[in-house]
Amino acid sequence: MTSRNVLFISGSIGLGHVTRDLAIAAELRRQRPELRLVWLAGEPAQQALRAAGEEMVSESERWADETIHVETMAQGFRLNLSNPASLLGSVRALQALRRLAKGLRQNLCLFKELIRRETFDLIIATRLTNHAGIRSPPKHRPSPAAFIVDFVGSMPPRGIPGSGFRSRS
Repeated sequence: MTSRNVLFISGSIGLGHVTRDLAIAAELRRQRPELRLVWLAGEPAQQALRAAGEEMVSESERWADETIHVETMAQGFRLNLSNPASLLGSVRALQALRRLAKGLRQNLCLFKELIRRETFDLIIATRLTNHAGIRSPPKHRPSPAAFIVDFVGSMPPRGIPGSGFRSRS
C-alpha cells in the first residue's frame, strides 16, 4: 500500500478544535491505515497533540501563539467574534489584534516554507480564517484541501465547490 501524506493544521485557540481534530484523525486512520498524518499547530494544541503521540512538523515550534492575543481581546471574558467592530472601542483589544495579525502573517510564512519543503496529498485545516495560504483558488494551492469551519462569521473561501462562491476567471 502506498503511504499518503496528510497535513492537519489544527486551531490553536483553546482545546476545542484540537479535541475534535484528534477524533477526526482517529477515524481517518481507522478507515485509511496507510495515512501518514503530521500536524502544524501552536500552543496549547501542541501539548494535546504530543500527549496523544502525534507527529508535529518542525514549523510548529515557531507557530505564533494565538491564544494569548484572543484572551487579551476578551475583555471581561467577552469576545464577540461575529462582530469584530466591537473591538474598536478598546485600545488593549486593538493592540492585541495588531499582534495577532503579525503572528498570522508569521504563520502564513511558516506554512509556505513547509509546503515548499514537503509534499502533501491532502491538507486539512481548521479555523479557516488563519490559513490564507490554502484559501487561495485550487490552481494556486500545492495540494487538495479540506476546510473545517465551525462558527458563525466564518466564510468559506471563493472557488471551493459547494461554498456558494465562484472564483473569478
